[in-house]
Parts: sequence; C-alpha cells; structure tokens
Amino acid sequence: MRSFVHFIPLATSVFAAWFGYTLLRRWAERKSGPHLLWWGMGALFYAVLRRRTANRLTVALLSAVAVAATFVLLTPVDLSLVEPYRLSGRVMEWTWVRAFSPFINLYAAAFLIGGAILSAVRYRRRSETRHRYIGNVFIAVGALLPGIGGSFTRFGFVEVLYVTEFVGIILIYVGYRFNIWKPVRPAAQERERAA
Repeated sequence: MRSFVHFIPLATSVFAAWFGYTLLRRWAERKSGPHLLWWGMGALFYAVLRRRTANRLTVALLSAVAVAATFVLLTPVDLSLVEPYRLSGRVMEWTWVRAFSPFINLYAAAFLIGGAILSAVRYRRRSETRHRYIGNVFIAVGALLPGIGGSFTRFGFVEVLYVTEFVGIILIYVGYRFNIWKPVRPAAQERERAA
C-alpha cells in the first residue's frame, strides 16, 4: 500500500540534486576549493589523507563500485517479489551481491563522518571558528543517519531508510551552511555602529 513515506526518496533526490548543484556552483564561483567537488561526491575526508594513500584508496573504491555495479546489473530479479511502491533487495536472486554494500558504505561513511568529526575537533578549539565546529557536527550526524536507516532495511524496514536519508541530507546541508557562514567580527560591528 502506498503512503507518503514512499514519496520521500523523490524529495531526497530533488534536494540532493539541488544541494549538489549548490556545491558545484560555489566551487565554480571560488575557482578553487577542490574539496567542494570531493565533498559533493561524499568524500570530504579526502583532503586529510596523504595524496598517495588517497589515490590508492580512490582506485580501490572505484574498482569495488564498478565490480559491484556490474554484478548488480547482471543479477536475475525475482519478479514475483517486486512491490510496486517499495524498493527491496529481496528481489535479487544472487543474494551474495549484497555483500559488496558494507565495504562501500563503510568506506564512504568513514570518510564523510570521520572527516566531519576531525574537522569539528579542529574547529572546536577556537572561538572564531565555532560556527564550523557546529557545522561539522551537523554533517557527521547527517552522514550517520543513512547508515542507521540502511541497517533497518536488512530487517525489512525499507521506509526507515527513506526517512533517514532525507533527514540526513538536510542535516548535511545545514552543516554546510554553518561552515560557509561569515560571522560578524567585533571590529566590523564597531564600524557598523559608527556609520
């Protein structure tokens, strides 16, 4: 039976596409900040690694994704298990293909969540970067939520993933807004009062 929850993935996709566009536009305006491209692809933590290690891990991840995608595309589907308004991995006859997802998901989560936590710790120490500390906390929590929702799908509660993905992308966006926010400095406040 169809409910409003089944439309949440559409809202998530639209919001994520708009957010991705926002990140790419900011990158284009600044003419710098390759981290915006990586962050847009879910790899905020990339800049913290040594270049050689990052390159090797990127090759490993892309190879794993290519192999996994190939097997997913080739997997026979049991059409009798297809639900018209609900996605489920149960339709895949090659159940072993789902073993790829933990590797890819853990890798991505470690980079996004780990990078956000590391940044939060770094920014927490200085009062002038407190907004970035708060932003990175939002990003870490937002990145964690889809993983929690994904765990529920393994037990048949696919709708939990829909909600956690949507809330997660919103929290990541809120974190992004905190990170780019320019707080008014005390000297600037005094100049404004004098004017």
